[in-house]
Amino acid sequence: MNRAITVLCLLVVSASFSDATFDLLKKKLLHKSPSYAPAYPAHPPPPPPPPQPIYYHASIAVPYAVPTPVHYAAPAPAPVQYSAPAPAPVYAAPAPAPVQYSAPAPAP
Repeated sequence: MNRAITVLCLLVVSASFSDATFDLLKKKLLHKSPSYAPAYPAHPPPPPPPPQPIYYHASIAVPYAVPTPVHYAAPAPAPVQYSAPAPAPVYAAPAPAPVQYSAPAPAP
């Protein structure tokens, strides 16, 4: 189902971008008629102003006391002695009693 939808969408997109569509756009949108001609010539925008220089100031070194690192000494954890209870015995059901079928006596 997804492939069918994808193929359908691709067909619609390819039809919309065909040469006929571009020719129609060129005729309607890009064609300049005298009524749409500007009364004055178009000038390019002015160039951007040059970037301002960046002035860097030298920083002043201020001495400060560096704190000494703290070393933590924790005792080693005691080993864990885990003793699990013994597993429960597996339940064994008694064998079913044999079934005795008694057929009626045959007719004489």
